[in-house]
Amino acid sequence: MLAIWLMRHGRLHGCIETALTLAVDDTQSTEVRTSAIAMVRDAKDSNCRERLAQYCRDATSIPEKLLGILIQAVFPAVASADDVASFVGETESNSDSEERISRSHWLISHFEDELSPRNALDLLVALLPLAEQTPYVTLSNKPTRLSVEFQWLGP
Repeated sequence: MLAIWLMRHGRLHGCIETALTLAVDDTQSTEVRTSAIAMVRDAKDSNCRERLAQYCRDATSIPEKLLGILIQAVFPAVASADDVASFVGETESNSDSEERISRSHWLISHFEDELSPRNALDLLVALLPLAEQTPYVTLSNKPTRLSVEFQWLGP
């Protein structure tokens, strides 16, 4: 863990390949993978970012705790709005809705810094279908059209 921290904060970009290897290694801990993905993000190496995005495209599932940092690393630099929606849809959900909503706040922070009006529209169009997937949230004993799984995407 300290080694990744030193590589990232020491801006040792010659170690980016090692960081990418750790980022996509499912046997590594969430903490190691998060730090490695952050290094790929911070290095702004297009080739590594593209390879990380391709890993996400090929994955059958993405750990929920890595979703935010993965999106920060690749969107909008090398991943499209459709990619983001696909990554969100492939996320392994292991937390309660409050934790998911909390995670959405740091994605919002990234979007505030990185989103153009065009990307915002594309992202909205790509994500809304997820927010409408069944089963739906029930409020006051009445069904809504807001997905239980993806309610954090809703209004």
